Amino acid sequence: MQKLKKEDFLLILIIFLSLLTYVLNFYFKNYFNLGSRGDFESFVFSNIQLFKQDPLKAIKNYGLLGDANWPLFYLLHAFLNPFSGDIDKYLLSTTFIGFLTFLIFFFSVKNLKFNLLQSLAIASLILILPWFSARAHWGTSGNLGWFFLILAFYFFTKLKYLQLDENKKIFNLFFICFFSSAALYIRPSLVFFSTFFTFWYLFSKENLKNKFLLTLFYFIFSLPGLFLIYFWGGIYDHKNSNVVLVYFDYSYIIKNIPLIMNFFFFYYCPLLLFLIYEKGLKYFLKKYIFSFFVFVFIFLVLLTINKLDYLSNYDRGGGAILEFGYLIQDKKNILFLITSALGGSILFEHIKINFKNNFILIVTIFVIYGFPKYLYQDYLEPLILFIFFCGILESSLIELSKKYFNKLIIFYFFYFSVYNFSSIIYKNLY
Repeated sequence: MQKLKKEDFLLILIIFLSLLTYVLNFYFKNYFNLGSRGDFESFVFSNIQLFKQDPLKAIKNYGLLGDANWPLFYLLHAFLNPFSGDIDKYLLSTTFIGFLTFLIFFFSVKNLKFNLLQSLAIASLILILPWFSARAHWGTSGNLGWFFLILAFYFFTKLKYLQLDENKKIFNLFFICFFSSAALYIRPSLVFFSTFFTFWYLFSKENLKNKFLLTLFYFIFSLPGLFLIYFWGGIYDHKNSNVVLVYFDYSYIIKNIPLIMNFFFFYYCPLLLFLIYEKGLKYFLKKYIFSFFVFVFIFLVLLTINKLDYLSNYDRGGGAILEFGYLIQDKKNILFLITSALGGSILFEHIKINFKNNFILIVTIFVIYGFPKYLYQDYLEPLILFIFFCGILESSLIELSKKYFNKLIIFYFFYFSVYNFSSIIYKNLY
């Protein structure tokens, strides 16, 4: 057995503290006023009980249940979760699902040639994210959605980064299609991955037989969705609710672009600081300065013609940096726009690295996640960490993370710990 190095004990400590934070967050979950608690108390648990009593009636009148997502979440908990009849046991079970998400993330990262402790340390970061924790501890649909999505990512990393024989390729292909389909039946926004994966695989050098199987698998898994659309007369039960029509529309896609760019900056911030640390400020500026100023110029023009005024009027959503700007009275949202421009520059560099794959992934994320009227940061948490550390969004920064791994993980741990603590304080004081 290989002897543990001094640095390994530091990683073990971070993993332990992340797990401890996750457990403590469960016991103090009443302080998570992050939307998840409100959703659970107003409709999530009661809807599960309705599905237990009469699932067909619940699906037929789904629009009355107050949830804009699709019903697989309720069906699975109602009939496969033996603890769903008791609130305390149910919340403990969903907290365990969040823990399983952490474990599967660990195995996915390990497929990218990180060692065991490194993979555990990376995966443990999601346990200190406030939005991820809140959804796990309050048992809302996002928790189960992330669980199925990370399962799809796990099989994707095996298919992409490991040498597999033909039978294993088909095996992994099937489960990617299965779990990504299950994820979107829980949260429709997770359709972005099925869309990306379909394009990625069909345009790959894979043989025609496997491409046919991909199409066949997704066709089979689309049948329940097609049945729901026929049953409801649309993609949602609009006759009983207009919630989707009011809060989701293609017209919001453009308005949400700065927000999504900002979210990417937020989760990439430690990586950018370590890029400056390794290469120097001059290299960093040379690499990002052009795209950064292009985005700044666009924002300045839009600011001048009052097309960004909506950023000052968010009473829901917007993300941590926008809300921090409100606290410090940043009337023009300058901090937000600068960090959004940096986020855009990060994504531009990703597209330059692999135009075909990264461009398709980024565009699908911006389009699918651009539909909500109110875009919350938790919609992309922990998604951005997933797609980076699972190698789905290809990046040269992954090698940087390996080179300065221990320092980077320490930074991420404290960065997210401050974020976690600050979000709880903010939500309970304001």
